[in-house]
Amino acid sequence: MHAEVRAPAALLALTAAAYLASLLGPFQFDDYAVVATDRAAQDWAAWWETLAQRIRPLLKASFVATHQLGGWLGHPTLGHHLGNLLVHLAAVALAWRLALAMADSFRMPGDSARHAALGCTALFALHPLATESVAYISGRSVALGTLLALAALVAQLQAGRGEMDRARRHAWQGAALAAFAAALLARETTIALPLLAALLEWSRGDSPGTPFTAARMRLALRRTAGLWLLAAAAAAAMILHRRYAPLLELSALIAQDRLGSPSLLFALEHFATRLALLAPPNIDPAFAPERIGASHRILAALAIAPALALAWRGRHSRPWWILGGAWVVATLVPLYLVPIRHDGVAERHFYPALWGAGFALACEIAVRLRPVPAAATAARSRSCSPPRRRCEARTTRAKWRSGRRRRASPAPGRARSTTWGSPTSASGGGTTRPGPSSAPWHSIRDTGWRARTSSAPTRAAAPAIPWPSRRSETAAQQSPTRRPEILFSKSTACPVRFTVADIVPSKLVGPKLTDPRERMP
Repeated sequence: MHAEVRAPAALLALTAAAYLASLLGPFQFDDYAVVATDRAAQDWAAWWETLAQRIRPLLKASFVATHQLGGWLGHPTLGHHLGNLLVHLAAVALAWRLALAMADSFRMPGDSARHAALGCTALFALHPLATESVAYISGRSVALGTLLALAALVAQLQAGRGEMDRARRHAWQGAALAAFAAALLARETTIALPLLAALLEWSRGDSPGTPFTAARMRLALRRTAGLWLLAAAAAAAMILHRRYAPLLELSALIAQDRLGSPSLLFALEHFATRLALLAPPNIDPAFAPERIGASHRILAALAIAPALALAWRGRHSRPWWILGGAWVVATLVPLYLVPIRHDGVAERHFYPALWGAGFALACEIAVRLRPVPAAATAARSRSCSPPRRRCEARTTRAKWRSGRRRRASPAPGRARSTTWGSPTSASGGGTTRPGPSSAPWHSIRDTGWRARTSSAPTRAAAPAIPWPSRRSETAAQQSPTRRPEILFSKSTACPVRFTVADIVPSKLVGPKLTDPRERMP
């Protein structure tokens, strides 16, 4: 198996193992009215007879298929739970493909794109907020709608690739439209999919132009024009549907009684606390958003506004934050912008929002924890830590003292110079400190011994200060047989060589050597 596919396959196996305990679960809550007692969810003939009356005919067809699977297995609910698990596994695979495509478009360094895609998929697959959509039979509507929506988005991203010919581009666009139509037949809240597709096209880094600009937004709207037209047609069909119209009237009555309830704000807060595992998930949370006071709303707004401002400010360096935040809001807006439900929040509605939150978090972690390049690692290893500098100082002092003993009785024929940076004269060595010269010099820095060349302009002579001497070219010519000694080597591949006379002072000045230029006025 290829290395890029091995990790997602292992994640799929782990996800299946995590949900094995739910396969024998009984019917719960809405399962009795939607699946257990509905003939249209058990028999194909009854489904076909009531097809025109169904709001979600594709979802009901999936219940018929899994009901017959359960009858063949001899367990009434085993088939439904197996169907939910298969839908979730397929959604996990598409979530990984979408995350990998978007991370690759951001041109992340090294293997960060694959790591980010894997982290996003792991959170989407195994987070407890996804449990209700997988283990709850009636929660299949959210999982199936999300699966088909992800398929439409993956096809839309493939159609937007620049190196593709026109025929293949039209084929991918047709696949995206077909998947979107199927998603609407499974769950009508996927009508917000064109907004997600435009968001992906607006932020992707492999399209012409600069992301998050007006020109890129026009390009995104032009590429997703077919999805917008299909969404408008679906909205008109739902309004004119004879069974959906009463539901809309009921939702209008609920919204009229709860106009003062901060539904979206409450949903975002509930999602954030459960995403961070600050509270356990609950299939039927008993919360009332109308009880949220003005002070609570102000604090929540003060917490959300800076986060949105920071995400927008870093949209070019870290585009995943604005993409993930906008994805979460866009998936929750159709249900929670206006309070149209009796219950305050349902955690299965956060199932599609998990992808956006997981993508932003995984990209940030992958970029921050990416492996250090080899060049940076080598440079870091060559730098001296404080214990290493102390070791080098002890070694230098020992060689300094041994050099002083050897230089106390110099070999015959060798000239000595007691002035730094100036050649030795025939009249003997002086003890005055000279100004800078163009001769090479050696100094002790934080990064160890370095040989550098000084080309600073000549300055006025400083007061007479004893300074370490260095061997002149004349002295080097007088003793050509003397080999240089390796005093310090930063790496075995390229040792730095110095002669003893290059660094040994004629007189001990201070406890350690310093840069001569630092002592100049």
